[in-house]
Amino acid sequence: MSYVKDSPLPPAPSGAGDRSYLDWSVHIRVKQYEYGKNFTVFVFLGDVPGNSDEWYSAPSYAGDFNVMVYGVEERGKGNDIFVQGVVHLNRTIAARSGLPSFDEDEVVPYLKEKLSWRVRTVSGGVIELDEKTSLEVTVFSVRVSMGPISDPTTLPSQGKPRYYDDITAGRPGGARTK
Repeated sequence: MSYVKDSPLPPAPSGAGDRSYLDWSVHIRVKQYEYGKNFTVFVFLGDVPGNSDEWYSAPSYAGDFNVMVYGVEERGKGNDIFVQGVVHLNRTIAARSGLPSFDEDEVVPYLKEKLSWRVRTVSGGVIELDEKTSLEVTVFSVRVSMGPISDPTTLPSQGKPRYYDDITAGRPGGARTK
């Protein structure tokens, strides 16, 4: 599950007559029992408050992914079950970036500079990430093509995802380059 704060609609697709745009998201993958208790991965576009109690209300908050650990801690010991989720970024990019479009040449440099993530337990404890974490946060985009305006029954179509490992690689919990 992911949650995105209310924000204005994204800008119209760029280009004369262009009826497509890139839909930007973060893919989160982590071992469910890695921390032995329920936890949340928070995604930010901008400065992260030092106080984790302020993360949900921070202007830079883009969304989150909650991981539930069922049963007692012992159940998860040695368990390598991975869970994954997605946080969509377009609304937050549109509301906070000032970028004129969702084009790759605009968004990639912005995300390299502004994207960050943090992990917190449900009791409020911040989990410090290191290179041993199973958490992997990766950015991807999907081209969404809109049908003709004259046909309201036409649904948007989506292309294949394109991953941008270089946006998060090299940071704890970032993309793992093979």
